[in-house]
Amino acid sequence: MDSNHPLTVDVLGLINESRLAYGLRHQDYQRYREYCTHRVHRLRQMLRLAQPNKQKMKQEKELPEATDDPRYLHLFIFDVERAWAYAMELKQDASSSSGLRKRHHWIKRLKRASAIAQSLCDLCEKYNADTRTLLHVKAYYETMTGYLFFEQETWKEALDAFISARTIYDRFASTLNNARQEALCNSAIDEIDPNIRFCAYKLNNGEVSSSGDMSSLVRELQGQQLSDLDARFSAIQADNTDQQVMRLQWRERECSIKHDGLAQLLSKAQTSAKLLDKNETDQDVVALFEKALTHWADAEKLAKRVLQEDKDATAEITSSKSAKSTEDLQYIYAYVAYNLYSRSIQRNQRLADHIQRQNGRPQDVVKLYDDILMNLETMKALQMVSEQDNRIEYELAVLDSFYRAKRCLAVADTYGSMDRVPESMALSQRAHSYCVQAKRTLQSFQGFSPDALLSVDVKAVTSFESHVRDSSMKARAAYTLAHGWQVEPDIEKTPKSKAQDALLQDLDSYPSSVSQKTLLVDIPPRFDAVSSKPFYFDLAANYVQYPSSLAQRAKPSGLLSKFFGFGG
Repeated sequence: MDSNHPLTVDVLGLINESRLAYGLRHQDYQRYREYCTHRVHRLRQMLRLAQPNKQKMKQEKELPEATDDPRYLHLFIFDVERAWAYAMELKQDASSSSGLRKRHHWIKRLKRASAIAQSLCDLCEKYNADTRTLLHVKAYYETMTGYLFFEQETWKEALDAFISARTIYDRFASTLNNARQEALCNSAIDEIDPNIRFCAYKLNNGEVSSSGDMSSLVRELQGQQLSDLDARFSAIQADNTDQQVMRLQWRERECSIKHDGLAQLLSKAQTSAKLLDKNETDQDVVALFEKALTHWADAEKLAKRVLQEDKDATAEITSSKSAKSTEDLQYIYAYVAYNLYSRSIQRNQRLADHIQRQNGRPQDVVKLYDDILMNLETMKALQMVSEQDNRIEYELAVLDSFYRAKRCLAVADTYGSMDRVPESMALSQRAHSYCVQAKRTLQSFQGFSPDALLSVDVKAVTSFESHVRDSSMKARAAYTLAHGWQVEPDIEKTPKSKAQDALLQDLDSYPSSVSQKTLLVDIPPRFDAVSSKPFYFDLAANYVQYPSSLAQRAKPSGLLSKFFGFGG
């Protein structure tokens, strides 16, 4: 069956799922070999390649010249896995018992696995498989060939095969935008690296102990053997011309964004943010803010989903680079979330200033500042903010104190408009205390980062503090003019009404007038003094003469004891 679409097979994913599900999670090679045998037989039946009669020897059925069915590739992959699992089973049994015959057998099994893997490469080229599948199959073949040469102790050939496979997996891990495929490639690299170290040691190339030394060693030993590999990877990159590899630098750190959709959304969000920064007037600023926030919100949702996918892939497949990949994604998500909430705060601040200039309702301003404080609390909960960047913690603390001061002043203006000057002045004092706290925090660190979208300096805090003081004095002056000089608002002490006796406490007298504030009973009731129970002390015990012996104490005495035997 001819097809214009090339064959595509996820070789690493298929092998990893089968190995983990059927025995290799617990190093049970026998169970995995039996599964591969059953799978090969089942695939032969489905593809109609099985012999109808086992008693008569017939010619092996040939494969079709062209097909788009990936099960033909699956047949060869599981045949390789069956031979490799049998070799590992024999090697595991030989480790517990001394037997050279088993070594001969497992080397033969590895030869068969390498030969079938070579046939798999030829089949992929015959069926016009895509470049990605061809490279994965080639890396799989080089790995099996490396295991064969390793057991035969031909270190140079084994080293070349392992380096070839590792280079392919390393290229895929650095270019793929799929978290699961990247984890699979890194896991395959972790399995190959110990063999490369041992081969290099046997060839007197020096011991390799760290991942950095391993990468340098691989670069030195590659030579010209992988000259055609660059051409194939360039073909893959040519097929993915729409993919954008974006470099992100934020807060003295840099990483690459491999996910195509996330890179595109970030590019759109950054473009809209630049247009927003250039606009200094209030015209169309709301529309620009809404557009920018929409882009940042979409990027935040996608970054959160990519981070969750990476966590799921890491839980399934663990490698030495899983922690770094997860940390980079957390860093990207923190950057996106920080920009989203910062732009939201800037929009709310712009709206609050516009409402105050138009003499709008103070309640609307308070609502906007509530949203700002909520966004700041969400920014504090970001993982990268709470774990590594100490500077941003101080920045958020300053912003929190500053915007709390602004909220207190907005609420104070609301109470002032309701002619409740004591509450208004008390809130003004609280706003002043927040300003002092913000200035104290500003003096404890080096200042805001150049990458900070929200920044406050000492001059701005001092200016706002003087504005708070002026607002408080205006409220006091307005209250004095309205109520006269005799009445002065008391904000230091809470005004207390004079205690009045309840009517129940003085029933003999009749009040001249009864108002709504007159109390019938005391709530809560008054406590009356109650005399406590006296203590009785046995003072006469010191003057009683007790018998000197136990016999005298037990001897009965008295008239009743003579007749009835008791009494004293």
